[in-house]
Amino acid sequence: QAQFNLGHCYSRGVGVPRDDVHAYMWINLAVVGGVSIANELRDTLAESMSPEQIAEALAMSSKWLEVFEKKKLESLE
Repeated sequence: QAQFNLGHCYSRGVGVPRDDVHAYMWINLAVVGGVSIANELRDTLAESMSPEQIAEALAMSSKWLEVFEKKKLESLE
């Protein structure tokens, strides 16, 4: 839910500069995390983004997940 909220802030420019790439990244992470309402916002964002922007956001999402999973594993050691 926090990722959805952050993505929504980036999509509207609430408290942060409006940035569709960062919005898509955070919303995509919310979708991956099981926040069902995030699907609709992600699809809406994609309508106004170029394929390059979406690819950048997906790459950022993947990197974030990679780092998060690594830190999670390290904390279990």
